[in-house]
Parts: sequence; C-alpha cells; structure tokens
Amino acid sequence: MPSFHEPLNHNNREIRVLELNPASDTEDAIRCNLKTVPLAKEPEYFALSYVWGDSYGQQSISVNGTPFQATRNLCTALRRMRNDAFPVTLWIDAICINQDDNEEKSRKIRMMRDIYQSAAIVIIWLGERDIDSYKAMETLFATAKIGKNPNLQENFKQELILHGLQQDGVLTALGKFFQRPWWNRVWVIQEAAVAQRAMFLCGDKPLDWRCFLDTYLLWTEVLRRAVQSNQLSPTLQYLKHIIDGTSARVIMWQHVRMHQPAGLSQLESMYGLQGMLEESWNFDSTDPRDKVYAWLGLLIDTDIAIEPNYDATPTQVYAALVKTFLEREQSLRLIAFTGSAVREARPLFEGLPTWAPDLRRDARGIAEHAPYWLRPKSYTASADELASATISDDLKSLETDCLMLGKIDSSEGCANEMKVNDVEDTLCHLLYFALSRTSTVASSAVPLHDTLFRTFVYYWDDQHLGLSAERYQSQQLDMQHMMLGYMAYIGYLDRVQDHLEASHTQAAQDTKVYLFRTIEVRDPTTGETSRTAVLGSATDTLPKMIRPAWLTSRVSRAGDSYGDTVGRSSSKPTLSDYENFVRFFQLFGMDTTNSSENDSYICLWRDFLSEHDCSWTRDMQDWPHKSDSLKTMLSTLKNRVQRFNVRFATVSQRKAFFHTDSGYFGLGLKPTRVGDYVCILRGCSVPLIVREQDGNGRFEVVGQCYVWGAMYGEAIVRMSEKNQKWESLTFV
Repeated sequence: MPSFHEPLNHNNREIRVLELNPASDTEDAIRCNLKTVPLAKEPEYFALSYVWGDSYGQQSISVNGTPFQATRNLCTALRRMRNDAFPVTLWIDAICINQDDNEEKSRKIRMMRDIYQSAAIVIIWLGERDIDSYKAMETLFATAKIGKNPNLQENFKQELILHGLQQDGVLTALGKFFQRPWWNRVWVIQEAAVAQRAMFLCGDKPLDWRCFLDTYLLWTEVLRRAVQSNQLSPTLQYLKHIIDGTSARVIMWQHVRMHQPAGLSQLESMYGLQGMLEESWNFDSTDPRDKVYAWLGLLIDTDIAIEPNYDATPTQVYAALVKTFLEREQSLRLIAFTGSAVREARPLFEGLPTWAPDLRRDARGIAEHAPYWLRPKSYTASADELASATISDDLKSLETDCLMLGKIDSSEGCANEMKVNDVEDTLCHLLYFALSRTSTVASSAVPLHDTLFRTFVYYWDDQHLGLSAERYQSQQLDMQHMMLGYMAYIGYLDRVQDHLEASHTQAAQDTKVYLFRTIEVRDPTTGETSRTAVLGSATDTLPKMIRPAWLTSRVSRAGDSYGDTVGRSSSKPTLSDYENFVRFFQLFGMDTTNSSENDSYICLWRDFLSEHDCSWTRDMQDWPHKSDSLKTMLSTLKNRVQRFNVRFATVSQRKAFFHTDSGYFGLGLKPTRVGDYVCILRGCSVPLIVREQDGNGRFEVVGQCYVWGAMYGEAIVRMSEKNQKWESLTFV
C-alpha cells in the first residue's frame, strides 16, 4: 500500500482530499499532498468527474513526496485546474481512495453520493478542446441564453434555436461533443446527478452545467412541438438522434430526478435499480462490477439494498444480482438483457450463466451492433404474474415457470448493418416471407398487416408506466405517422415488383436485344480483380425479382389479373402514388368499402385525407387532384415513409424475423435459428428465445425477442381458454 494512504476512521466518515500545489508554468511537475478530513465538518473542495483513461502513457506525479503513476487524462486535467498562486483542494477517486484496498473501496462506494453532493463544485473534465467542442459549447451557451430571455415570444425562441442548429457544422460539432468519453462513463451519472453545482471544463473553456440542462430541456420542447405539428425537419431529426441516442439523456434525467421537489414521484417509480440498469448499457466502467455499484448512490431508501463487494468476481456479482431481484421483488425482468447471443465482450467471464446479464457495454454491442433493444419496462408479457423460480446456491442454474409460445419453424435474417438503401429488399423479403406462412398470427384477433407493422417498429405502449397524457399522446402520434408511411411503402414495394415483372417479360420477348454490362474478373494467378465489359441479354441486366411466382395471384385488380403483365404500364411507381394504398389494402385482403369504420388502418388513411381537405372515396380510385393542399399532402406522405424506413432500418439490424409452429411472427437476435423455442418466463416482461441443450433436458437463454400478440400479457390471459399451464424449465 502506498505510504501516502494513511488508514481512515470509517466510523467518523473520514475522506482524503488532495491539495494541488500551485505552479507558474503549465509544464511544471505536478506536486500535491493528501490530508484526511471528516466529511461531517463540511470541508471545502472541488470534486473531479472525469474518465480515468487507459494505463498507456502514464505519468509520474508526486503525492506527499511519493511518486504516483497517473493516467495522461488525469495529468492533463490537473494541469488545467492548477492555480499559479495558491493550492486547489480536490477530491479525485483514483488518488483519494486506496485502489489496492478492496475493503476501503467497498466502504467509499456507500459515501460517493455524499462526497459529490458536498463538493463546492463538481468539475466535469471533458478533455482538451478542439474546434468542434468550442462550437458545441458556444451553441449550448447561446441556446440557454435564448431560453432565459423574457422579452422573446416562445415561437420566436423556437425559430432562433432552429436557426442556430442550422449553422454550418453545428450539428456535427454537437454530435462529437456528446460522444466524448466522459458521457459514456457509468460513474459520471451519479457524480453529475447529485452535484449542487457543476461546471464543464474542456481545455481552458468552462461551461456551467445549468446551460447544458436548460438547453437540453429547450431542445426537448422544440422536438415535441415539431412531432405534434409534423414539422420534424432533417435538422431536428438529427438533433433527436443526438439527444435520444446518446448517454446525455440518462445523465440529464437523473439530475432532474435527484433535484426535483419532494412529492414528485413519477421519475422515482421509473428509476429503481432495475430501471437504472436497463438504462446503463451505453456506459463503460473500468471495473465491470461498477456497472452495478455506480448506481447505488442514486437509489431511494425503499429500493433494493446491495452491499458492494470487490472481493467477488464479476460473474458472482451479476448472477447474484438476478437472485437478489428474484428474492426481493419476485422479478426476472433483468433476464431480458441476457442470453448466449449477447456474449460479445472479451474476455468472457468464466461460468457466467446464460440467464445472468453481462453488463459490460461491449457484451451486447448496443451502440455498434444492435442499435435498438427492447426496454423491459415498456412491456408486460407475463402480465402481473410474479416470478416462481429458484436459483441454485452456487449461482449456476435457474429453475423457473415458463409458458411456451411455440417452436420456430422458419426464419429470415436481416443485414448486420441496415442502411436505408437496404430497406427495400429486406422489407420485400420479410413481406413475402410472412404472406407465404399465414394470414394471421396465433391470436386470431390480430391481423397480419398489424402484426407486421408493430413488429417492424418494435411498437410499445408506455401508458402502464403512468406517464403524462401529453407524453403518451406524442408517442402514439409518432406511431401513427410511421403507420401511414408503412402502408404507403409496403404497397409501393409490391407495385415495384409488378414493374420488374413487366420489364422481365418485355425483355424476354425481345430476344434480339443485347446490352453491354460490366463484371468483375479475377486473375487466378495473382488473385487481383479487374472490371471488363461483356455482352449479355437485356434480362441479365435487370434487378432480380423478389416476389415468389405463386404470390402473383394473391390480389386481383378490377379488369386485370394480378399476375397478368400484358398491357401493364412499364413506368416505375413512385412513393406518392395513390395506388400504393390501394395495393396495401388488397395485399392483406382488406375491404375498403365495408370495413372503413372498423379497421384502424383504413380509418387512419381516411383521416389523413380529411386533414388535407380531401374527400374520402370508398371506391379508392384516385387521388382527389382538385385539392389545394395536394402538394403539401404528398410532401407529408414522403416524410412519413422516411420516418418508417429509418425506424425499421434501426430496429432490424442484426435481427432475425421468424415464424413459429403455433402461428406467431416475431423478431429476435441474429443467432436465432429454426428449432429454438419462444417462451415467456414468469416474472419477465418480454418474451425470450431459448434453446434446448443436447440430451440433458436443460435450456440456455439465446436472447430477447418481439412477438406481437404476446407483449402485453395477451398469451397469459388466454392460457385457461387454451388449456395451457406453466411448465418448469431449468436454465444454465
């Protein structure tokens, strides 16, 4: 143990603080001294919130005259905070806690909230500044200033904020700013959330925490209004991606939660330890166990109490976490984040069961590999059923009640990296995959077209969380926008197949037409490839058909068989064609004449026309061309198609679309395969893909899945009418 770490009197709640000696030159050696003080005496100090960084390039500093190896990032921060005339008193975890003493570390975990809450200022060190960070911080400051100006009308404020975001390079700078490593460190959530006052420091440029908080809330309001008015421009879409898709959202809401007036319990109900863990996969920690321990200071008194123990292995900590929730809350909700399909982090934790989560960020690869993940708090697959399970004393096996929904009999994989350009082919494949199986899911009350939409967008309903009606309505409005885009795009895709079929037929009939095309040729001796022009038939140059031949008779149009290409127009459909909706309704056998008052999709289509002063025509023959708002309507329609496409591309990456022998459709992780089972664990809020191990009657968890018709307890409610019972399975 280094000599400068004198033993602490934990009964007196003693801490060490660091006095950073002054220096006139930035490059002077860093010298500091530790001293011990009782926290109860309210010592004055600044607490540093920063990223440790890796051990490469460590530098030696002097602590009480003893050399101490500090990371480069810490040394840079110390040089920036050092004064040239008087000492600066700091609290820095890497130095003030004896990192070689597991007992001391465990004790100080319990005090971390008080240490940061008692600091005069929490200094958030973001690293050295660059052009982008300067531009981002200036934008944050200017936006907060606009929001505080009492002389500006709200609409004008919104215009000024949007104008600022549209300036050259601002969005790029903001994106890079919120991707700086500090935002992804799990400890910073607590450090920033409990601070009485905080300040960002990027190089030599400071920014008050309040500027970030005020600006973030202003951006949230701008986006809310834009969604409600259907004015979500590309600029605002990018902004939405920044603030919803980065860790800044979690940090900001935890700060709001910790500083809200007494009696406002809405955020408390959402952020117990399980809820916090569900939010934390985007965050890193040097020690994997800190993915649990870093949250303990944010818990309310009634939540689960967990004692930090740095003598336990990460495998023991993670498996024991599941057992704690099972025994204290009769919940298995955390298993929604587990499975053999989400074991990407290295090194692998020896002996970690498939039912226990690997909480490291790289384990799921949520940021890089599977950008969209089911949030257990948004679903209630097992209804209000409490877990009925036991975990072995050695933390190796779980025996629990399960409801089997079916065995996967076919599946279709999606691309690892879904770009918007890939959406067309992927959706076509999945559409025809579904149409070739059945017209409804296992629940006959849910039609196929609705099942596909909700699966493609991972539909959720947060009303059970008790959120404000305004927030719930905004969510549902966004879903309706995507639903309209889905209808238009599915019909468009099938009509594109018409166009291709007609083109192939025409090309085949004209056998004299030959076209030059370019191909890649590989030299067998060198392995190098080159491109060369060859002569081929016209049909060889056309895109391949995706629609199976037998599906061409599914829909009959007035006066024209679906499969008859004779006399069909060779012009390619566009996204704004009225016929796209006609085809959508025909594909799924929907009667637009008799069902318009009952089916939500037809009602939505009718309401969309009415919103744009267009009369509803039950024969669905054509756009009402005389409408003055036709141009606006078509522009709106294209935006909603884009909204659906972006959501689908995000949701479907590294996923597999599947069908079960019981009639369910669903979307699971890429390793899902034929022969796997779909089940609901009692006390778990989302369905799971599970796999039977060879010959021993035990199962492994593969990963979570989305199965519309079973996400909100529907399968549990139908158990009695289907004469189904819970069955006990053992997982390892």
